[in-house]
Amino acid sequence: MLMEEMGVCIELTKWNSSDIEKEDVKKVVDIVLGESGKGKEMNEKANEIGMCIRGAVKEEGDFKGSSIKALDDFISTLLCRRNMSS
Repeated sequence: MLMEEMGVCIELTKWNSSDIEKEDVKKVVDIVLGESGKGKEMNEKANEIGMCIRGAVKEEGDFKGSSIKALDDFISTLLCRRNMSS
């Protein structure tokens, strides 16, 4: 999911293959830490995802992020059902 849909990781090995050479690791680390190309893209996407996550859990004044709202709705539903069965 992180690689295909979000583009924020690089595959080092596939499936059950565990033969990883130090050159392979160095290549991937160089790409990820690079300040241009794929590394820069991944960094930008990771920052964007981080901002979305922070927004989803933010609660400030009357504003509630989507995760906070969903959790509030879930708890309200549980309490409502509990009261109905009492």
